[in-house]
Amino acid sequence: MIADLKDLNDTWLEGGSYRATFEALDETTALTNILNGVGFISNGEVALERLDPAIDEGQENEHSCFSDNTTQDMWANTYGLHNIIVGSYNAENGATVSGVSLIDIVKEVNESTAIALENATKETINKLEVLTGLDKNFDEIISEETLGSGGPAGLLSSALKAQGTQVSEAAKALGVSITIN
Repeated sequence: MIADLKDLNDTWLEGGSYRATFEALDETTALTNILNGVGFISNGEVALERLDPAIDEGQENEHSCFSDNTTQDMWANTYGLHNIIVGSYNAENGATVSGVSLIDIVKEVNESTAIALENATKETINKLEVLTGLDKNFDEIISEETLGSGGPAGLLSSALKAQGTQVSEAAKALGVSITIN
């Protein structure tokens, strides 16, 4: 795993193979790739493939069913998406790293869509904080709810789906077409 993470890091370094490939893309293709990734991971991957099956079918369908790390995985996945949308993150040394956000880019063409995206990502983080604030293992959390019951995992899933929809709306505002599920 460490070797895989090093390889991933190396591909994004200055002169790295994927970074060079990505930087060579035309702007529309690069933007489409980014938006497809953020929209699909939010809606299709995390909400529809990780959270909903675990809530509906139980612990065996939990993302980290053998290690009780699903709550931490949800935190990392959700904040990873959030960081791209808001254009900033906190580095390991505590420094804030920031740049142009997806919200900023969308605001240039459609302010109301940018505001809706910003509100959706804030709501997603709020739902995540409720889930992580329970200080319970994920299997305990999902054992107390069903799909549509309004439990914390289900509410996070709904917020991620709404965020994915707003990413799709942002893509439309920017003139690109994406698939979120």
